[in-house]
Amino acid sequence: MEKAMQFNLADVFETVADAVPERIALSYEGRQVSYAELDGEANQVAHLLVANGIGADDNVALFLKNSVEHVTSLLGLIKIRAVPVNINYRYTNTELHYIFENSDSVGIIVELPEHQRSVAELLPTLPLVRTVFVIGAVTDELRDAVAALPGGSQVTIASFADAESLPKERDFEQRTGD
Repeated sequence: MEKAMQFNLADVFETVADAVPERIALSYEGRQVSYAELDGEANQVAHLLVANGIGADDNVALFLKNSVEHVTSLLGLIKIRAVPVNINYRYTNTELHYIFENSDSVGIIVELPEHQRSVAELLPTLPLVRTVFVIGAVTDELRDAVAALPGGSQVTIASFADAESLPKERDFEQRTGD
């Protein structure tokens, strides 16, 4: 019996980035991002995720509209063998709660103030969430919701902007085909 070939999507992306680093990988709102730039930014996001306790097999919800940060989050997660859970930004709080809870998400990446308000409202009912990564400014509602959680709850708000100061190197654990 022939052994099935295994590959990891992050390895495939990195192979393309190494082969054609200057080629445009992404165009968004007038910004063009090369494969090399996208790879470097995704590595920085991966380092941010790891620094905030996200690791292999952890589920992280991407509660984002389309953006460069959405793509770098997705790539950063697969680079560290975590599991991205895409969330439709149009969902109601009832639908969001169902997905956050049933996906066993331990982290949420969010941007828009109205989405941060939804996360703030739902946080007390999401005991697995450890970290909320915020792109842009943190709303008062989210900050207050985290501060108001019961003493045993440990939720951290991490600024996505902190990724910019982190290494662009690919120094992550070896990947599998899982």
